[in-house]
Amino acid sequence: MVIILVEDNPVNQSIMKKILESNVKNALVKVIGSGEEAVKFFNNKANLHFNLIILDGNLGSKAINGPQVAEAIVKTEIDAPIALWTDDKAMIEIMEEVFGRALPHLDKSPINKSNIINVVKSILEPTTEPTAQRRMTW
Repeated sequence: MVIILVEDNPVNQSIMKKILESNVKNALVKVIGSGEEAVKFFNNKANLHFNLIILDGNLGSKAINGPQVAEAIVKTEIDAPIALWTDDKAMIEIMEEVFGRALPHLDKSPINKSNIINVVKSILEPTTEPTAQRRMTW
């Protein structure tokens, strides 16, 4: 099971990777460290075999931030569940507007291990097939 984590903070990357790989069965976390890298990754059709995207809304880049990554995901018609990783209510609203639907979100400050595990498992437990083999309806 592949989880894509889009997060620019190295400490948060390490913590999230450890939480997810230790607590979600067969999880393999691929970390993408910037908005620019995320847009490039999602635009490459060869990379579209994953089960979940966890997207930080505030990526610390003025050029490509969370909403711009969200727009790239929408434009490439990626059909995968997405969870937002932010406590910024305005950012949540912006991201949900971009995606056109409400999205589950993970508590970021402080990092809440049980929240992360519960939200991710609730998204992944209905099916764990790679995105290329299924159609999600949200």
